[in-house]
Amino acid sequence: MLDVAIIEAKGEGAAHRPLELPDGLENLRPHNLLTYKSQHEALTAWTLDELIGHYVNYRKLRLSPDGKRHRPDAFGLYAVATRCPKALQRRHPLTPTAWEGVYELPWGGQPVRLIVLNAIAKHPRNAPWELFASEQDRIRQGLIHYRARHPHPSRGGHWELLERMHLIYQRENLEMAYTMNVGWVE
Repeated sequence: MLDVAIIEAKGEGAAHRPLELPDGLENLRPHNLLTYKSQHEALTAWTLDELIGHYVNYRKLRLSPDGKRHRPDAFGLYAVATRCPKALQRRHPLTPTAWEGVYELPWGGQPVRLIVLNAIAKHPRNAPWELFASEQDRIRQGLIHYRARHPHPSRGGHWELLERMHLIYQRENLEMAYTMNVGWVE
């Protein structure tokens, strides 16, 4: 039921990280859990509690190569919201980061990185985020600047994932119960 997990690839076939990630993802860890709320859904305290629950369960199940549990700093928690969560912000102040529209929010003893898509800097590096914004000029900017850089373009994993997510977003189909391994992060 988690929206997205970004897991670091290791080994011979691992892709190298791109030079410039979208704002808010510069501190990716080996295991990153992400919850997403569209323009029709508010990011709430319950959503963040649910993210923490996914983190706890994932951490219990995921063992390091030596058979022990990963340290807490091996995990990154992200909340991506199309619009600013004003009700949440009234009770829980958001700490701005160096990036426009990106905040830190301590939650349940864990830091959560909040990325507000309608508030991020308008920049080509943010094109993947802008595709899911609710403002037409941001979506247009995202479409103009988005470029897939898949190490194996014939496999099309990245475009397939992005297209599938965009179609779900367009229909506002909240059932995102599918798993895809695209083998890289961008």
